[in-house]
Amino acid sequence: MLSVPDGLTREEFDARVTPHLDCLLRCARRVLGAEDLAHDAVQETLTRLWRRGWLPPDARRVLLGLVFRAALHERRRRRRREHHELAAARLGDEACAAARCEDPHCSLEQHELAAALSRALEALPPRVGAALRLRVQAGLEYEEIAQRLGIPLGTVRSRLHHARRLVARALADFAPVADPESVELAAGGRH
Repeated sequence: MLSVPDGLTREEFDARVTPHLDCLLRCARRVLGAEDLAHDAVQETLTRLWRRGWLPPDARRVLLGLVFRAALHERRRRRRREHHELAAARLGDEACAAARCEDPHCSLEQHELAAALSRALEALPPRVGAALRLRVQAGLEYEEIAQRLGIPLGTVRSRLHHARRLVARALADFAPVADPESVELAAGGRH
């Protein structure tokens, strides 16, 4: 029988949570607008509580607050991702237009950008560089990178953020690419 540190068994945990599931799902669904995302937010919240070994006496109120915050976080994450994908698509369109440029100056700029990008990627600290290479070269999702490197998902996010900032700083002379959010696209990956 599974139990958590405060002595609450799995059956006791389930018995205290189950009466609130419909309410929790409605809350998450209102925030996220999708059934599958709502289920994910509720599941993530309950899993975290189970792992922490904690369930408050006033479970409904606390669970609603935690699910609401988890759903808001997911909604913000999705909006940021959409924003970055649109920005990358615009940069991609600009890159395609630049690639069609037959001007020798344009060709020289492209060559210089590729060399600067290569140097910037090589100069990254090993841990940060490993995360970015798995994202860009292997095309792995954040969760896959976390599993491959054996680190928490939040650490993957912070390492990728740090890597993008370092590469963007190194490419400051190349204005269209100097946006940290478009570094992965410039490096040949997706964001």
